[in-house]
Amino acid sequence: MVLFSAKIKIMRLIVILDDNNGMKFGRRRQSRDSLLIEHMSKLVGEKPIWMNSFSGRLFAKSMQRTVISDFFLDACGDNDYCLCETKQIGSSAEKIRELIVYKWNRVYPSDLKFDLPLENFFLKNSEEFAGSSHDKITVEYYERI
Repeated sequence: MVLFSAKIKIMRLIVILDDNNGMKFGRRRQSRDSLLIEHMSKLVGEKPIWMNSFSGRLFAKSMQRTVISDFFLDACGDNDYCLCETKQIGSSAEKIRELIVYKWNRVYPSDLKFDLPLENFFLKNSEEFAGSSHDKITVEYYERI
């Protein structure tokens, strides 16, 4: 039996990746799409979504309850959403209960790759929609096993 002395926070992590798990290239996001932002805003609804200031410059205008913090992965509350575009997940991986992956369905240059292996998650559902700059954007919804 394992006992925890401190409460472990759980979050819903959102990432946006290319086909090679690329996240970012040369201090900028690989791409952006207004319909992806709209889709994400509807998904999150009125729940808080944590992100850093880099993401906040693009997403905060469209999200109802954006929380900007340089420590967003650690500060994210239980069952809140967390958007990660610019950091390795690293030690925050244990806090992730749900993972939402938006895929561009193409390969871009990248110098930052998503580092969370999916072996501890199962794919619950996926859907596709047409973006404003991409013919097809795929969303995959994972849950921790």
